[in-house]
Amino acid sequence: MPDSPSATAPRPPRSLSVKQPEWAASLTERQRRAGADRRSRERSRREQARQHAVVATWLRDLVRKG
Repeated sequence: MPDSPSATAPRPPRSLSVKQPEWAASLTERQRRAGADRRSRERSRREQARQHAVVATWLRDLVRKG
């Protein structure tokens, strides 16, 4: 049985090594901190959204029973 047309040899992985100038090290630290700040803000936003959903549910139940 011949090989199917979609059966191709896997490509070798690409090399991601890129020479960066010396100043790039400080930029990387700044980018790392910025990423951590974004994740923190996103966690905070999700927690606030959960709190709002709980309050909205509580108020809806209160109005129905009231």
